[in-house]
Amino acid sequence: MHKKTKIAFLDLTGCSGCEVNLLRLDTAFLDIIQDFEITTWRMLQTGAAADYDVVFVEGYACNDAQVEILKQARETCALVVAMGVCAMSGHVFSQLTPENLNNLKALVYSPEHQTVTQFVKPVAEVVKVDHVIPGCPANIEVAAKLLNELRQQPVTSKILKVHQPNYVSRIEGHGSLKADFKKETAHFYPEEGERFTEALVVGKPYLTSPRVHSRICGICPVAHYICSIKAIENALNIRPNIPSRRLRRIFQCGQMVQSHLLHLYLMILPSIAGLGSSLDVIRRYPAEYHSFLKIKRVTEEFFDIIGGAPLHPVALTVGGFSKAPDPARLFGLGEKISKVINNSLDLVRIFSEFDWPEAVTSAHMLCIQPEIKDIYPMFGVRIRYNNPDPFAVDDYREFINESIVPGRPSKVACLVPNIPIKTGALARLFYYHQSLNPLAGKILKESGLKFSNPFHSNVAQAIEIVHYLEEAIRLLELVQSEDLGRVVVDRKEVRQQALESSGLWPKKGVSAIEAPRGLLFHETHIDKQGNVVLYNIIPPTVLNLACLEQEASLLLRSYRTESNDKKTALLEELVRAMDPCITCAVH
Repeated sequence: MHKKTKIAFLDLTGCSGCEVNLLRLDTAFLDIIQDFEITTWRMLQTGAAADYDVVFVEGYACNDAQVEILKQARETCALVVAMGVCAMSGHVFSQLTPENLNNLKALVYSPEHQTVTQFVKPVAEVVKVDHVIPGCPANIEVAAKLLNELRQQPVTSKILKVHQPNYVSRIEGHGSLKADFKKETAHFYPEEGERFTEALVVGKPYLTSPRVHSRICGICPVAHYICSIKAIENALNIRPNIPSRRLRRIFQCGQMVQSHLLHLYLMILPSIAGLGSSLDVIRRYPAEYHSFLKIKRVTEEFFDIIGGAPLHPVALTVGGFSKAPDPARLFGLGEKISKVINNSLDLVRIFSEFDWPEAVTSAHMLCIQPEIKDIYPMFGVRIRYNNPDPFAVDDYREFINESIVPGRPSKVACLVPNIPIKTGALARLFYYHQSLNPLAGKILKESGLKFSNPFHSNVAQAIEIVHYLEEAIRLLELVQSEDLGRVVVDRKEVRQQALESSGLWPKKGVSAIEAPRGLLFHETHIDKQGNVVLYNIIPPTVLNLACLEQEASLLLRSYRTESNDKKTALLEELVRAMDPCITCAVH
């Protein structure tokens, strides 16, 4: 019997989309991983320094520490695989050259800010690369072919463990947890390299913005894409028609379900099962994995049918769509969703019946006030918080203070003057649980959800999976009577009409939508030539960071008699419950 080839998935600076896209291999993924020993995959499993024979690298190296990790990997590995365009060339981030890095930094941070990103070096610029998997995200057919070849011809290499920073595992991106058990304080530090997407679009045509900003995150690309488009439309006073707006809502429903599903099944369920790895859950509970796959397959169809691509959307545009979805495939989606509702109910039961740690939050809940009465929040023009008077999205800078924390690549945002915020599924349910669709509303009543317990964000996400599947069915029924050809717009015509409008230039547009992890703000300023002159983004993780540190201190006080190892484990689970997206935070 052949010794199993040891494989690692190494994430440097990227959006995690290539790793997530590997799950599109579906049941073949389960077959493939059985034949390998996966020694390192931080997004899916815990682990210390490890040895491996083959390494799949996502993203580019952005500093000397990542260069050193790559060199260690090359020294021990028989094969190095550059997975995706970012690993191969740096993609759009190749513009972050040493010559213009300071200029770009000045558009986003204060002059004294010390960036984590020092440069952008594709993998081949640092070490010898044996294979590449092209695409954005990396082409899964090419990946499957290579993995199958490795199954047939196992490889081995010398034993040399690769040491990586002690980041919190099973979250999206790189972040470190530092606790002082005597003082009963804990801090979570995002440590991902800054990517300056706000600066990269300045001086570029406005249609560049959605494409660049969808690359912020491979788990919630739709949210950034739609929010960027809406900000441009608000700036140029463009109003898409009703079918276009409904299709966007359907697409965002699919994004919500997929993001929650990946978080709960791959990052939270291992803890419930008493395991340190999502891969162990997949192997030991194949029936549950197949239920997960049934829902995930349906969410992938949202991307293919409406977005026109497997991950980063291409079919949506300012004013509507560049290409209409295929009616037969779109209207067949409702029936497919109906068939997986029961699988989603099983997921809710797992999370609602689990005995979560006791914890409290005193942060102010923040979410969109829906633009349509009695509809669960997704899009809107006002923000609801612990105040009887919501504030207008356009006025967000008056109510939200976004600040730079010395030594951190991500900013932190609070309500003025310095009030921690909680946004996301728990906040949405806190204000608008009465607007849930029928089945989700029934499940909520049976769930025992506690709005004051931050660990119950996991339960809230599970309930929302049911709601958004129901909501997609409802919206699909509405668009069946629409002429989908009406959603297609001529981008040149839309641009010409918008830039011929009167008034002062540049024009400002602000949008806010509910992303999976909570409120997402995009602000753009566009000049008379249709170019971006300013861009600002506040993602949900930036809003949630201050709240997390407050919750961590309260948690440590509640469990002060426990061992330090137990406290550390509890803190890591608290971080996972927040569902941080570090690549969004450093965008």
